[in-house]
Amino acid sequence: MNKDIFKYVSLNEWLELPRSERAPFKWYWPTGWYQTPFPMTLNGWSTWEEYVKVKYPTQYWLREYFYHKLRHKYHFIKELKYRIINPRREMRNAVFPSRWVDLVEIVPEFHFQVIVEYVEREKALENVDWNTNETNPKVLEVGKKLKEYYNYIKIERPFLLEKLDMAFFKLDFTDPSFNTRYDRVDEIEKSIKDKDTELCIWVVQNRSYLWT
Repeated sequence: MNKDIFKYVSLNEWLELPRSERAPFKWYWPTGWYQTPFPMTLNGWSTWEEYVKVKYPTQYWLREYFYHKLRHKYHFIKELKYRIINPRREMRNAVFPSRWVDLVEIVPEFHFQVIVEYVEREKALENVDWNTNETNPKVLEVGKKLKEYYNYIKIERPFLLEKLDMAFFKLDFTDPSFNTRYDRVDEIEKSIKDKDTELCIWVVQNRSYLWT
């Protein structure tokens, strides 16, 4: 496609292009497949549409009417599927399991699952180029943090929880040094809580980057 097709803003400018550029031959449409010009003025669009309706009636119907009808039906069926099978069902079930969970647990779990959903099911680390910082240095920073928090959720946090369980298990409530030994439990709990809070704040502050 001729890239100049995108700069013409009127029907006359479009028609001044060689026919091979505004309506090149295609194997699926050998009589000429018109190239839509972008951008056009509002009035330019209406004039151009009237022209292609007359010049390419069958093609216009297929492209501007039939194709959009098919797209509408496709999105309708897709939406219907989503009504039956929730596209976020794995995330939903992780945040809201079929048992009672206090809100104090649900709040951080939701933020954990946002990252898990984004990395594992939307394949963010594969589909998004996080290594570029030419146009937006923030992207590089967000990419590094995303990997860091995903690693925390999957590896570091479970390890800390195991350490917490072991610290509790080792407590001897009859030991005179009980309070001193309990300090270790408090230390691990605080470490987990602080990191969880940091992660939750990061998700909220950087939510605009969480799309693919």
